[in-house]
Amino acid sequence: YPGVQAVEALILVATMFLALFAIIYEMVSVATPEAFTERLDSFSAYYFALTVLATVGFGDITPVTTLARSVTMVQMALDLALLATILKVVTTAARREIDRRKSQGQSQGQIQGQIQGQAGPVAGGGGDQDGAPPV
Repeated sequence: YPGVQAVEALILVATMFLALFAIIYEMVSVATPEAFTERLDSFSAYYFALTVLATVGFGDITPVTTLARSVTMVQMALDLALLATILKVVTTAARREIDRRKSQGQSQGQIQGQIQGQAGPVAGGGGDQDGAPPV
């Protein structure tokens, strides 16, 4: 199922994306303790990365230095691209399913038409070989 594989891949990418930014935020915080309003450990760095992704921005942790703000801005921009990709995958999967159902409905309609068309004269009923009634 390609749709399921695409969703699984997006979940994996999003998780790795958050982990990468959490690591970067923690490294910035360790290198420059004043980079954020508080020092970030692994958990608080992941928490901050998730609040940026979710565009919640509680305000309890904020970037202060230019480096921390720059990394946060890069994450924000990439978050938009990630969300757009997720939206594209979901809408493409939905469109394919709608198209598949429509083509299935047309196929079923064609089969119904063929069945009704074959319900013409009974074999040996005096018609031509192609099933046309006698004239």
